[in-house]
Amino acid sequence: RAITEKLAVVLNGDSAQPLVKVATTNSEAYALYLQASGIFNRREGARFSEAIAELEQALKLDPKFARAHARLAAIYALEPIYVVGATEASRAATEREAALASALDPTLAEPYAALGAMYGLAGRWTDARIASDRSLAIDADDVNVVFWAGVGAINSGHTKRGCELLDRVLASEPLLPNALLWRGIEYVYTGDLTRGETLLRRAADVGLAHVGIGLHMVEAARGRKVDAKQQLTNGLRALAAGLPTDAPAVVAAGV
Repeated sequence: RAITEKLAVVLNGDSAQPLVKVATTNSEAYALYLQASGIFNRREGARFSEAIAELEQALKLDPKFARAHARLAAIYALEPIYVVGATEASRAATEREAALASALDPTLAEPYAALGAMYGLAGRWTDARIASDRSLAIDADDVNVVFWAGVGAINSGHTKRGCELLDRVLASEPLLPNALLWRGIEYVYTGDLTRGETLLRRAADVGLAHVGIGLHMVEAARGRKVDAKQQLTNGLRALAAGLPTDAPAVVAAGV
């Protein structure tokens, strides 16, 4: 604020209000939130239970930590992808945590984005779009909100809009792992292997668990089928909860 006053920059809103909302005043709770968010951002599905435990501990330390509830909703929304038999329980938990987050802080957009992702996985496209649009209306600058809106748009056939939203995400958060994957895949689909591989390799560098889902497409397009099979096998391992151990390799060989 002192710098903006020196530079005579006009700030929007009440000058007496904080420039950045403080999510929690408990540093340990915030550290737990960041650790859980790292697991979430890298989509380490095998460690989702660990992330959930960390967020639950954060909420014991600060019961009013709305963002911890919102991130729990986000993790539960994706849990059925990684945990066999978690569908109904995960949906109920997503709705519960989203409601708790919104009750504590109605200005949070992530709870609605999580609901949108959950509805999308269930094939409820209208509900997903309504929830996604509401999340964007609340905060069109939240990277996870914009990311999920982009994914939802692509999955429902609105590819151009989806790519525009993913580009917005990467403009402000260039190392968000799953955004790199999704945008990289879309470049590959249009035949731009160079851009696609650049983003996909970057996703691998920042530790995205299932990046092979995208990298196998690059290897296959370049005629390197052995490498493509290995990349897809590696990528599928992150998504193969409950399947036989050889299932990823079998599916990759079939592809």
